[in-house]
Amino acid sequence: MSTSTSSQTAQTPTTTPGTDPTPHTHTSLGAAWVPLLALCLAFFVEMVDNTLLTIALRPSAVTSAAAPPPCSG
Repeated sequence: MSTSTSSQTAQTPTTTPGTDPTPHTHTSLGAAWVPLLALCLAFFVEMVDNTLLTIALRPSAVTSAAAPPPCSG
């Protein structure tokens, strides 16, 4: 009789309370929209940053504003 009881307890899976034994997998982009949005925002900020630095550090803009007028004599 004790053998049947031990075989029944061996067949039942043990789980810790508060955990779900089945893994949750997402099959759509619905779960990844926040990281994708953050990545797009980072690329946009980098593009704007590079554009502003290119305009600000352009050699023709720096030399034309700081150079004195040419001498005619």
